[in-house]
Amino acid sequence: MTAVFDRADLPKHVNVDRLYLRDRNCRAQWNATHVIARTPLTGCGTVFSKTDQTLFFSNVLSEEGHSSGFGVITRDYLFKANLTCTYPRKLTVGAFSFAPAKQKVFGNLGGQGNFSLTLDVFKNFDYLQSYRSQDYPVFKSLSDNIYIQYSINTINSNLVVRAETCRATPTNRPYDTPQYVFIADGCDQDETIRHYTRGVSSDQRFSMQAFRFLSEHRFVYLHCDLVVCHRYDYNSTCWRSTSCSRRKRRDVDKRPADVSGMYPLSFGPIMHEKLSKDKNPGARSKAMSTTLVGSLIGFGCLGVVLVAVLAYVKKRYLRRRSDPARKGVVKKGALAMQNLGYA
Repeated sequence: MTAVFDRADLPKHVNVDRLYLRDRNCRAQWNATHVIARTPLTGCGTVFSKTDQTLFFSNVLSEEGHSSGFGVITRDYLFKANLTCTYPRKLTVGAFSFAPAKQKVFGNLGGQGNFSLTLDVFKNFDYLQSYRSQDYPVFKSLSDNIYIQYSINTINSNLVVRAETCRATPTNRPYDTPQYVFIADGCDQDETIRHYTRGVSSDQRFSMQAFRFLSEHRFVYLHCDLVVCHRYDYNSTCWRSTSCSRRKRRDVDKRPADVSGMYPLSFGPIMHEKLSKDKNPGARSKAMSTTLVGSLIGFGCLGVVLVAVLAYVKKRYLRRRSDPARKGVVKKGALAMQNLGYA
């Protein structure tokens, strides 16, 4: 069981170093942007319960405070969050099942107005037609490119967007494992990434070559944490180079104060396909028919040539037998060979 909290959403007084589950040996992990609590379903004090339809696994993430008054009172405002993971007891078994990803979120920046953020994958490099929910799972061969676009929709033209971190996981959970990070701190980590947008913009487009996980996972989900910036704040994340020199990489923790919090978006699932052309049975049938017709035409032409050659050879043979002069030459040569003892 994994629970992820955006640090920007936590009360300011929370001390992330003192966040524990029921078992005080199980401490929450954290980074610059998120607090992550992980526990096995049978560990860290997790409590199990059930109904006729559902299994429940629950725990509590709480902040340990400093006590006073002989350990009876405290003056700390302590954080507490109840965590519950549920599983249905009855499932319908099919060829495969998947959970679509979250492709759109809504937000608000004080004094800047409302906006929405979207993450889409397009079918071709022209970025004209995106995949929709009815297209899931999206099939890609390892030689295909994935054409990605994330954007902000707002009436405020001063707001632009940038991906802070992008990763891939085998499920629709962005912090699941295994995971492959292809953008970190706004910097490209995958050598196949190609950008099609220059500078700051309300739309960002890039592509990368498709891949699959080495382990036995059928799906790939893409997750991006987006930040919203002011267009003319040249120190913001949105103005950072995507290539990112080593010097700039050391400065990524110096986050500008006017950059918004993280907005997580996901796309998927994408499913590995051995050959892209196998997706169209009609095309395969047409190709096979064309090959068969071509083969029959080839064999027909070869048959005509063989008949012509046989006719020519037979004609030459009959002409030689009917030529008296040719017969005399042959006999004379045979006699000469006999005289020499070779015939």
